[in-house]
Amino acid sequence: MRDFVVDPTSSAPAFSEERLNTVQVGLGCTFPECFVDALRIANGGVPVAKFFDHLGVERALDRFLSIVDDYRNHPVGVYDIEVVWSQLEDRLGEDLVPIAALVNGDFLCLDFAAADTEPKVVLWDHERSELNAPVTMQVADSFSELVERLHR
Repeated sequence: MRDFVVDPTSSAPAFSEERLNTVQVGLGCTFPECFVDALRIANGGVPVAKFFDHLGVERALDRFLSIVDDYRNHPVGVYDIEVVWSQLEDRLGEDLVPIAALVNGDFLCLDFAAADTEPKVVLWDHERSELNAPVTMQVADSFSELVERLHR
């Protein structure tokens, strides 16, 4: 995975292993190591390279989500993965975990539907998704591939 760079003023502080485990247990998943590494490097935030091409359209990331130990009292706690998931869970289904917000209200999610492989990165369409009926489109085969495709 190439360097994962975000604006350092937009990141959350380092998280504890206890909080990471709590989030994974709560969401019923184990994050891929490359994603955990990115969280350890930057813990969310606004990426320097924020654009990616998807189906012939250039899309823009608003920010990556984070894991925040004291999410209730920290300014970026609203961008905590578990907090965002709890706001969208009835429209995400049981296999999607949001990892990044796009500028138009959509989210990039890790898709854990295939339990025996690394989760794919999908774009979750907030306008077309309904209760227990998420609408997604694959963006990358892995988080590492997504990071490689980001550009300025």
